[in-house]
Amino acid sequence: MITKVENRDIKYPRIELRTGKLHFILPMNMKHHSIMNKYSDWISVKQDEISKALLFSNDLKLCSRKLDEVRSLITEIVDNYSKEYGLLVNRIVLRDLTSKWGSCSAHGNLTFNKFLIYLPEHHFHYVVYHETMHLIERKHTQKYWSIISEKYPRYKEIERELLSYWFAIYNKNKGVHYVTER
Repeated sequence: MITKVENRDIKYPRIELRTGKLHFILPMNMKHHSIMNKYSDWISVKQDEISKALLFSNDLKLCSRKLDEVRSLITEIVDNYSKEYGLLVNRIVLRDLTSKWGSCSAHGNLTFNKFLIYLPEHHFHYVVYHETMHLIERKHTQKYWSIISEKYPRYKEIERELLSYWFAIYNKNKGVHYVTER
């Protein structure tokens, strides 16, 4: 796994793994940070997970949906979960995200990655459920994962598979994080 150190106009150092390569992102003019040594064990585990995901990604078959179909399907799924769990969703957005499948804001906005067009139905539904459940529990706490496991007892396996899909999609799009198909 290639390690890269990059300086950006940021305040705090971070680690990025989204492309299958390990990147240390440091504030401008910083050459080294303790984060690079402090998390070496964690980094080693993540590198192993990524290596496996990259290998598995070669054999995955990607779906192909139109963006309008994805929007409709997300809205339908979220509406069903909103009724089932008594949740209030402010807005649903579909956009280009560079490092995640989706997000949930404190204002009840659900944002989903356009890359969902490539996911098989089961994984697609999981991502929508995952983000919608953040309306109940904002962070990935034990309570949150308990909620997830009620519907998806194999959620850890699905999360690993989603990492492989991420790399398969990333490689298909040669690193371009947007899809212009309609």
